[in-house]
Amino acid sequence: MQITGEGFGTNPSVAFGGVAATGVSVNSAGTQIVCTAPAGKGAVNVSVTASGATSPAVEASRYCYAPVLTALSNYTGKPLITQVTLIGEGFIAQSVMFGALSARQVQPSTTSSVTVWAPVTLGRVPVVVMTPGGTSNALDFTYVPAVLSITPSYGTQGTVVRIVGAGLSVDGQPLNVQSVTFGITPALNVWTKGTDEVWAEVPAGAGTVPVVVKTAGGSTANWSGALFGGAPAGGTPLKITGSGFTGATAVMFDGVPGLYLNVPNDNELTVTTPPGTGEVPVVVRLPLAVSGPHEGATFTYGPVVKSLDPNSLSVQRNGRVWITGKGLDRILSIDFCGTRYGAETYGTWWAHGMLNGARTVHLQATPPTDGPGTYDVTVTTPEGTSAPVSFTWTT
Repeated sequence: MQITGEGFGTNPSVAFGGVAATGVSVNSAGTQIVCTAPAGKGAVNVSVTASGATSPAVEASRYCYAPVLTALSNYTGKPLITQVTLIGEGFIAQSVMFGALSARQVQPSTTSSVTVWAPVTLGRVPVVVMTPGGTSNALDFTYVPAVLSITPSYGTQGTVVRIVGAGLSVDGQPLNVQSVTFGITPALNVWTKGTDEVWAEVPAGAGTVPVVVKTAGGSTANWSGALFGGAPAGGTPLKITGSGFTGATAVMFDGVPGLYLNVPNDNELTVTTPPGTGEVPVVVRLPLAVSGPHEGATFTYGPVVKSLDPNSLSVQRNGRVWITGKGLDRILSIDFCGTRYGAETYGTWWAHGMLNGARTVHLQATPPTDGPGTYDVTVTTPEGTSAPVSFTWTT
């Protein structure tokens, strides 16, 4: 490497973080040194010693080594919903790349670890850490597609179900769905209606069966078929399995009783959800008891958009729009005035924390090609799509 300065004399020595460099040479003017940096990691001070004097440590004299990536917390996972922790050295002012895609950081990093969300892509991709000192070695991460929700979650032959997943598209284009199977039986018909959305017609069968979507990117893991999401307006039928349900008097969704309770036997019951928002605990009430807590005993209502701020813009410019609502924790896409902002384009919208009890999201809105007018805005999560709210583009 080259070091430029002044007063280097004729026989200087160079140290990187206190470790001597090798191959040191200096030009006749004593203003430029060429040397080889010793092995090291992170960011270190570079000092030059000449004629008994040593240069001071300043920001301009720091040297960053290329990072080293030693391990991933997991080497396979589902796009968008998998967190991956990278372990190594020299993670200073870093960015993480999965192939050609930048990964979004989950939490503040250290110089030896960083946790990110795996971005949306498919197959096997190299994962690297990039810093001012260079790019790390690569470790491979392999994506598997995933089914996030199926609506409705039960029915008879001929029922058409909506399957929402992750990794069922690349660069906003849906993959060729090769098959959807219910148990071992293929669906009667399959339609691809969105970038991460498939519709299938249920074949003949009985009981609870796994659902698998096979695409060019591989097959999704078995999806158990139990529905844990539904519309904020209520009306979603649920089948709950367990034991000791005989005599049940109510199923409570965060204290609100469900509708149309039916208990066919001691091990299962059916109920229809009441109106609600967000993730709520579900308990079964008996004459003399209440079901105990269970890790999976929750129900998540679909998203609700409460407000847009602002609710209008001029078509003469782009602008930031804040979306506030409930159930906006796991956004798959935002449909804004005819433009889809998907998870694969996360950089065009950002999720924020809670504001007055509601979650907020903001995006950079671009004017529609159809010009001024009033358009719909909806948010889609694994639990469903919000009711549309209006946004107006003015002249």
